[in-house]
Amino acid sequence: PVKVMVDNLLNKDDGTADQPVADNMVELTNKLGLRNVRQYLMANDKIGEIMVVEGRVANEFDEAREMIRLEVELYSASGQLLLSKSQLAGTSVTPFQLQVLDKEELEQALNNRLDQITNNSNIQPGETVPFMIVVYNPPEEATDFGIRITEARRPQPAAAE
Repeated sequence: PVKVMVDNLLNKDDGTADQPVADNMVELTNKLGLRNVRQYLMANDKIGEIMVVEGRVANEFDEAREMIRLEVELYSASGQLLLSKSQLAGTSVTPFQLQVLDKEELEQALNNRLDQITNNSNIQPGETVPFMIVVYNPPEEATDFGIRITEARRPQPAAAE
C-alpha cells in the first residue's frame, strides 16, 4: 500500500525560495488547498496496472485563480524519487474509462483543453476544481507518494472593447 504525503509548494523548501519565479509561484499557490485526495490502483485492460490520484483543489484566496497545475511524485521506502508526473486540473475520467481506454486515449481525455479551460478558469474564492493524475505501470518499489500544487495564475482581465 502506498502512503500519502500531501504537500503544498509553500511548505516544501527546495532551495529556490529566493528566486523571483519561485516567490511568485508561492504567492499564486499558497492558499490553494487539496481536498478529498485519494489514491488507488486499478487494472487497465490494455495497459496493466495504473495508479490514480484524484481530488479537488480549493481556492482559499480572496481572488480568482486559474490554470492550476499539480504534480504527483512517487518515492521508494528510502525516500528516493522514482518518478513524477504533472497535470493541469479540470479533467477526470470515469472508472470504466480507466479500465478500458489505452494510454493514448486516457492522455487525450485528461489533457482535453476544452475541459481544462471550462473547469480550470476563473476559479472564484471558495470554489473547487477537480483533478486526476494517472501513472501507468507504477514502479513496484514505490511506497509513498506526494502531491503538490506547482502552478496557478490570476485570471487575465477582460479586454476593453
